[in-house]
Amino acid sequence: MFSVATPTAVDLRSTPLPTPADVAARLGTALAWQALTLSQVLELWDSVYFEFVAALEGPIAHAKSFCKENGTNYGAGGPLARQFYQREYRRLTEGRLQLRAAADQVFCDNLTSAIEEGKAQLRAAGLQEEDVDASDEFFNQVVQRPNPTDLAKLLPVLIADLASEYQRLQE
Repeated sequence: MFSVATPTAVDLRSTPLPTPADVAARLGTALAWQALTLSQVLELWDSVYFEFVAALEGPIAHAKSFCKENGTNYGAGGPLARQFYQREYRRLTEGRLQLRAAADQVFCDNLTSAIEEGKAQLRAAGLQEEDVDASDEFFNQVVQRPNPTDLAKLLPVLIADLASEYQRLQE
C-alpha cells in the first residue's frame, strides 16, 4: 500500500554536451584539409562521429532505461528523479542530433570547397557548364568509394587528378 524508499542512492548527474563549435573546431577548415590525404579526411570523420555523436549513446541509454524501470512505481528515485531523466533523455537526444548535423555540415562544406577547386580547373580548361555541373557525381563517387591509391593522395592533388581524368573522359 505504501512505497518504501530503498537505501540505493540515485545518481542525478547531467552529461556535459559539446557544442557544435567544438565539432567544427575538431573537423577543421577547408584550408586545413589541403594538408590532409583522403584517408586522413575519412578517418577524421570517423573519429569525430565516435567522439561526439556515438559517445552519447551510453548516457542516452541510461536515461531511457531509468525512465522505463521507474515508470510507475518510481523506485528509489521518486517522481523528481524520473522527471530529471526524462529531461536528460530529451536534452541528450536533441544534442546528439545537433552535433550530427553540425558534423555533417562542416564535413560537407569542407569537401564541397575542395570539389569546387576541381570544378574551377574544369571551367579553366574550357568545359561547358553542364559538364562541370555533372562532375559532382564523379567526384562524389571517388570520395565514397576510393581506390587504394587515391587514399594516400593529398586532397588537393586528388581533386586535381580527378578533374584531369574527368576532363579526359569528356573529350
